[in-house]
Amino acid sequence: MSSDITSKHKGAIERVETFIQHLHDMDYVITDRASEIMFGEQSIADGLARAITEYETFKNTSTPLGRHIFASSCSLWIHRAFTWKVIQEGQGLVRKLGECQEKYAQLEKELERVSTAYIDLEKKCKELEDEKRIHTSIKRDSGL
Repeated sequence: MSSDITSKHKGAIERVETFIQHLHDMDYVITDRASEIMFGEQSIADGLARAITEYETFKNTSTPLGRHIFASSCSLWIHRAFTWKVIQEGQGLVRKLGECQEKYAQLEKELERVSTAYIDLEKKCKELEDEKRIHTSIKRDSGL
C-alpha cells in the first residue's frame, strides 16, 4: 500500500515536471483565452500560474507528501487548462519538427551517397574477382 501511494506521488510529480518542462521549451503555450475562463474568483491562467509557482517554490523544501500536494494542485489546474483547450502546441514543437525534417533530409542525402559508394564498391569488387579469376586461369593454363 505504501509503495502504491509513493508510485502515485511520483506519477503526479513527473506529470507536473514534464508539463513545466514543455512550457519552458515552448512546446506548450497558454492562450489568452485562459484569462477569460473563471473558476471561482480566479481565471485558469491565474490558477495555473499560482499552482506552478507554488510547486516550483516548495518542491525542494517540502516533505514528499507536501510535494505531492503541491503537484496535485498543479495537476488539477493543468487538467482544467487542457479540458478548456487553453493550452496549444507552441513554437518549440514546430521548431523541433523543422529540425527533425532537416535532419531527415540530411540523412536521406547521406544514405544516397553511401548507397552509391556501396554499389561502386560492389562493382569494383566484382571486377577484381573477375581479374583474379582470369589471372588464376592463365596461371593454371600456363603451368605456373
